[in-house]
Amino acid sequence: MIKVKNCLSNISFRDTTDLLVYGHEGWLEFPRTHGHAGKKAEVFLKWGHNMQTDGLCRQEGLKAWVINPAGEKQELGIEDGFPDYYVLSFVPEMEGLYQVVVQLDDFYSIDIEGKFRHGSRREWPGAVESVFYTQVYRTIIPVGHNLTGVINPVGTIMEIGPREWIGWQAGSDLEIEVFLNNQAIAGQEVIIAWNGPDGYRSSVAMTDEKGVTTVNLQEPGQYMFLARTSFPEKVADSHDKRSVTGTVTLLVTGRKPE
Repeated sequence: MIKVKNCLSNISFRDTTDLLVYGHEGWLEFPRTHGHAGKKAEVFLKWGHNMQTDGLCRQEGLKAWVINPAGEKQELGIEDGFPDYYVLSFVPEMEGLYQVVVQLDDFYSIDIEGKFRHGSRREWPGAVESVFYTQVYRTIIPVGHNLTGVINPVGTIMEIGPREWIGWQAGSDLEIEVFLNNQAIAGQEVIIAWNGPDGYRSSVAMTDEKGVTTVNLQEPGQYMFLARTSFPEKVADSHDKRSVTGTVTLLVTGRKPE
């Protein structure tokens, strides 16, 4: 873990990218309940473990994009924010459900002493094992008021998220589905983490045979849902194993008075 100064700005951050081999991941936070057409929307990319920040990852290996309600994809720049987050921004042109997605691809190898080395088998030909890490971070942004509707897949190796969008309130039941390579993952552990009025909390759920788990949103706050899996994937001069992580976040509001 080192402090790095971005050459394009004066902002320094604590580089904890290498901790992804021990379970660090990223997630996206949209701090508002909804956006407005024609007005800039900002999303924050954070890094750490189970929605608890710990330094920041390097920008190398990251790519970001937004998908509009018509399914059109546009690349996004990743801008410096503060030392513990990056900023992604876009101006929505229409009302509807937007999705912001970030993907991180990186390689790490384990040498004969059991130490992790940054790079694939190409850089470390004598490695005991080389792993290709892919992480996908996703958030859904409703642009407009009182929106509902089906949430379309984003086309990444792992898809984790709700089947449909409503204005989520505390006390609601939310169905989260997990797919890998377009196939539902049965028996997949899903970590739920949230920051609510009583502080940080987390729990664990499991998907059913359809790759779905139902979660009760106990209180208002920012929620993150995380799935992680790995499998053998031998590619010559590259890697022996694939590790895939997906996160999706959403903001839950308080109950409306009856």
